[in-house]
Amino acid sequence: MKLPFIVLLTMLAFCSSASASKERILEPYEVTISADAGKPFGEVRIEIKTNKAPDNPKITSIRLKVNGEWKDVPKKAFADLDSPLLTKTEIRTERGYDDSPWLYICFEVFHKDENGRVAPKMVHICYHKRKFESRGIETPSADGSSKWDSTSL
Repeated sequence: MKLPFIVLLTMLAFCSSASASKERILEPYEVTISADAGKPFGEVRIEIKTNKAPDNPKITSIRLKVNGEWKDVPKKAFADLDSPLLTKTEIRTERGYDDSPWLYICFEVFHKDENGRVAPKMVHICYHKRKFESRGIETPSADGSSKWDSTSL
């Protein structure tokens, strides 16, 4: 007689957990990140804002704080980009091949490859010798390769 009661309790527990509340992941419309980038950049801060559109957000501004000074990223670097994935924002540095290191603002934008699989594009905004030099976009393909496009700023 105890076995059917245990089965009934198990079924009730399963049904109640199946109808439980579900979390919803909210997409940020603004992100600010900071890092110590070392010499010559020091503490670096990046701020990216979008227009808050829920279905296809667009970046409205990107700012970089380096050596205590805010610099606006040229609109040419982001005006044509759709659906930024702001939670994937990174600050990167590279020694480079000359006497002046590079600083990168990196983030992903939503993209589907030729087969319809989600494969985000990686955007690199390059800061070098106290100015924004270029924007590079790495676009993945279904075959595992990627294409690199660069635009001078």
